[in-house]
Amino acid sequence: MLNQFFFNETIKNLEYEPTEDQKAALSAFTDFFFSTEHRVFILNGYAGTGKTTVIKSITKTLLNVKYPFVLLAPTGRAAKVLSNYCQQNAYTIHKHIYRQKSEDEFRFVLNYNSLKQGIFFIDEASLLSNEGNDNNIFGSGRLLDDLLEFVFQHPNNKLVIIGDAAQLPPVGSNFHPALNTK
Repeated sequence: MLNQFFFNETIKNLEYEPTEDQKAALSAFTDFFFSTEHRVFILNGYAGTGKTTVIKSITKTLLNVKYPFVLLAPTGRAAKVLSNYCQQNAYTIHKHIYRQKSEDEFRFVLNYNSLKQGIFFIDEASLLSNEGNDNNIFGSGRLLDDLLEFVFQHPNNKLVIIGDAAQLPPVGSNFHPALNTK
């Protein structure tokens, strides 16, 4: 019953007639949202298929039911686009998950995650790499691993990864690690 209500609200919040693929995505998200087993949801689609529109509808519904969420993106430009589209604050991943280790060191460590039960939306996830290097000043140097560790500091959190596998993979990689279901 709640599932159907939530799904209907997301459809209503689209503000136009959804495509069959968008209906399927919203239905799959609704199942994910109410699931106690699944903690990661991947929304993969080509440019122009309405991924951001679907996320806007979902976040509007989450606001209406007072369920907390955070909007993140790998770049400032992507965060700004997401923020403008969803009419909510969005941040870069680095700004949100890292903090400066100390005033004396120019090194950033994983921040404490204060969200104990909510959803993290990661837009433009096809840009995320997990390739580390010794010169990295952020966390372990493996952004995807750090992101997962940050989000799941609290086991009731969920993660929604949004991306386009048709885009070029991250620098130094021949695939999209964040969009990989394994």
